Amino acid sequence: STQSTWEVLRRAFLVYSEQGTETITVQNLRTLLKRFTSLNDKVDDAIRSIDIDNDGHITFNELCKYFEACLSEHVDHHHEIHELWKLFSGGKEEIRADEMHTILKELGCQFTLSDILNLMMEVDQNGDGSIDKEEFEVMLNKYNSSK
Repeated sequence: STQSTWEVLRRAFLVYSEQGTETITVQNLRTLLKRFTSLNDKVDDAIRSIDIDNDGHITFNELCKYFEACLSEHVDHHHEIHELWKLFSGGKEEIRADEMHTILKELGCQFTLSDILNLMMEVDQNGDGSIDKEEFEVMLNKYNSSK
């Protein structure tokens, strides 16, 4: 449940907070974000968004506001899938692995054609070597849950 998620986040926050202050320094948060997220070069942008009062210390409230903003950006999962499908399919009903590979390469992703074929084979229900929008969504959900 959402309540238990916030409770877990609060406990984790307190583990990394400065003793007796219930805040995390920006430097400690930077270290944690670099170690445990894929933000990499976006860590400083995230910290600027989190440290609302720009005092160099992150309160639990500031961290929660940041996470709530991130979550609200991802509320409409089906709309995102639809937009991704439009990008990959170019308006067609189906997409082949080689087409997806070309687009992913252009976006800087490191998937091989073999990787994409393997992902697509898991969801290609009629075995024609192409996937439709529904299969595309299943594939994305499988990939995201395996990360």
